[in-house]
Amino acid sequence: MDTHRSRQISIQIEALSSNSIPLRLRGVAQIKIGESVSDVRKAAQRFLDQQEEIDNYSGEVLSGTMRSAVGTLTVEEVLKDRKTFSERIQHDALESMNNQGL
Repeated sequence: MDTHRSRQISIQIEALSSNSIPLRLRGVAQIKIGESVSDVRKAAQRFLDQQEEIDNYSGEVLSGTMRSAVGTLTVEEVLKDRKTFSERIQHDALESMNNQGL
């Protein structure tokens, strides 16, 4: 298991904004196994023989987080402040990802 290399995954979702407008969004995320002994242990227990599952798991968590966030925002809010939107996705997905050592 390579703990030093980050992975780049693409995420595509379709979701309704809070003002009921359908959106199709794409994003890219950098995923990496954490550096602490605890993170490496969690990741090894979950992904050791199936490293490709890191991308699948991460994509599912981030897609769900994006859909949830979009549902609370208007189209204008999503488009106007992409940095805040991105930070919200990162914050909301953090616990799930950290629980798996990512």
